[in-house]
Amino acid sequence: MRTNQTRANEVLFGAIALVLAIATAVANPTSAQSADYVVTDAGDAVGATGMTLRKALAATQATKDDDKITFAAGITRIQLAQGALLIGHYFQPPKTGSLVIDGGDGVTIDAGGQSGVMRIESGTVSLMGLNFTNGVADLGGGLMISDGSNVMVSKCMFYKNVAKFDGGGIYTGGVLLMTDTMVCDNESQDAGGGVYVWAGYGGSLAAADSYFTGN
Repeated sequence: MRTNQTRANEVLFGAIALVLAIATAVANPTSAQSADYVVTDAGDAVGATGMTLRKALAATQATKDDDKITFAAGITRIQLAQGALLIGHYFQPPKTGSLVIDGGDGVTIDAGGQSGVMRIESGTVSLMGLNFTNGVADLGGGLMISDGSNVMVSKCMFYKNVAKFDGGGIYTGGVLLMTDTMVCDNESQDAGGGVYVWAGYGGSLAAADSYFTGN
């Protein structure tokens, strides 16, 4: 019979494995096919002349490469106008490699109260140096993580997001590892003002050096 301690160990080992896999991919980008994208346009159109974040995400979804997205100097805030940013393919086999989005010293993604900020529907994703704010969604106003996804969040902030049901800041049905991150002043109308974990299909949360307040 599986005990609570057994389940806790499985979650911990899974989180460690995820960190090692992402760290290896970042440190050795040539170990597999990889592509780097630099966001140079703070707009929110896929068809923009410059490289917007949404355009970069669309490019990463087109191949099975391991991808990394960074931001040019001066890009510190992105105002969404086309709905939540989408990563992965829900209810489908993985079609892409791992993805790292590195905001450096901090890039704010603001949904303006018109949509959620980001949805991760599949894959292995690492989010660093990003601030998620003013997202509104049924589940996961700031970040919604679907079943089967593996996500690491580091040096990020989730604030002033709202869920109509669960997970004001974050809703996860996948494996979520959080380090050095703040979740504050988010709200939901049901459960999990800061973070809601749906464990029905393996969702879990492991957090270290992170802060949850005002949710």
